[in-house]
Amino acid sequence: MGFFVKYIIPAGSSFAVGILLTSLFDHYFIFFLFTLISISFLATLYSLDVKRSEMSPIFILIIIFLWTGGIYAESKMDLSGKNIERMVADEVVKVVSESKTAGELSRYTVRLDDGTKVLLTTHIYPKFSYGTKLKVSGEIRKAPVFENFNYRAYLRKEGIDAIMYMPKIRVEDEGERSVASLMYSVKDSLRTSLHSSLPYPHNTIAGAMILGDGDRVPEEIGSLFSSTGIRHIIAISGMHVTIIAGIILVLFSSLISHNRSISFYAVSLLIVIFVFFVGAPASAVRAGIMAIIFLFAFKTGKIYDAPRALFIAGVLMLAINPLLLVYDIGFQLSFLAVFGILYLTPHFERILGRNESFLTSENTLSSLKDGLISLLSVSLGAHLATLPIVAYNFGIISFSAPMANLIAVPLLPVVIISSFSAAFSGMFVSFLGSLFALPALMALEVILQSARLLDALPMSSLELEIHVIWVVATYIIIISLLAFPNFKNYLFKPTNPLSVPAPRQENKPF
Repeated sequence: MGFFVKYIIPAGSSFAVGILLTSLFDHYFIFFLFTLISISFLATLYSLDVKRSEMSPIFILIIIFLWTGGIYAESKMDLSGKNIERMVADEVVKVVSESKTAGELSRYTVRLDDGTKVLLTTHIYPKFSYGTKLKVSGEIRKAPVFENFNYRAYLRKEGIDAIMYMPKIRVEDEGERSVASLMYSVKDSLRTSLHSSLPYPHNTIAGAMILGDGDRVPEEIGSLFSSTGIRHIIAISGMHVTIIAGIILVLFSSLISHNRSISFYAVSLLIVIFVFFVGAPASAVRAGIMAIIFLFAFKTGKIYDAPRALFIAGVLMLAINPLLLVYDIGFQLSFLAVFGILYLTPHFERILGRNESFLTSENTLSSLKDGLISLLSVSLGAHLATLPIVAYNFGIISFSAPMANLIAVPLLPVVIISSFSAAFSGMFVSFLGSLFALPALMALEVILQSARLLDALPMSSLELEIHVIWVVATYIIIISLLAFPNFKNYLFKPTNPLSVPAPRQENKPF
């Protein structure tokens, strides 16, 4: 058992468990109880493979990092040291985000002189651009904590300390030009061009895919995509970027170059360009990192090193922002989608008739049949790995998801390439924008109509409410079974005395 497995995994896992328990439970007694349970569980597993002389350092490591994760998460959620709640009059703030639309309201993140970030909700018009300085008058207060949702921690995850609702606003200064303001300006121009090139609601779906405008998608479309298991296509999440990267990689490796290194650098470059093109929001950056990790494993031909890279990336991201673990669905989907693709896709490929997985095959796409099998397997792997999280957050399990993804996922590159081309060309010549948008229009129409057809089928989806404990328990069981495939042999040892070696005579610690 190597150093990484013996020490790094227990330390990182304990750190994440400490964050998880502190985020889920308010009382230290419950946290302490679950800490003892976790230590006992981990100690039992490691006692199967680790020498007793090495147990003490691991015990100490587990305890230290459990409490470190818990205390760290608690400190990030605690705002007691800041003077947050107060009335302000003509306070100068700076807009540090683009507008997010919700009905007739818009939300902006603004920064005060003391560095405090506030989520400001106001009328949809007038709109304010990035860098604009405003004078605001109203009440700044902490975000509420609801019975089933910690909205305060959710905003803290984004670095937002407080909220401000419908203040009096007066523009103080349009602000200086910067790289960020230029980026948002280009994004606005692309959005305007795209919405002119495609009809409604197709333009909102395309905007969500290429610009991160998920808040502009009509509610009925979001509900339809949730019930058919394809909501990930309208969110720049880890699942979204990873699946797209996998498809581009398959196509690039098969049609342009069989060289893994060339494929890796080319597709990684496309991902980086895509992330910056949508304004580099936190979700897109995270998704891009996860996709590149997956591609790096493919490049080196050491696909089983990917879980190690995935683990390290996750721990580092939690060390930067521990609130991502519980309060960022995109973070959860990022890791679980990659996890499903790495561990479940090869099994589905084998079940469906492909003997060698595209993850390790030198000949990525030997036939159309292999390509379809791999595509469906990727969809199934990602879908099943994220199913408990999706069920918990959206209250629905989609049985039509595999078929809906089989139709929608191959069309995503068509939509993205066509939409980007239409948005860019439409900025200069509107006719070209409409022309380049035709493939996206047809692809989006196929996605919409197939989703509506599948949603109309009996038992297409099931609405349910599950407690977070069941979600955690499900993943603990899955990870335990995958990490310890012979775990049943430890639980059900043979009782034949001839096959069981005599126990060593030694002093037991307990």
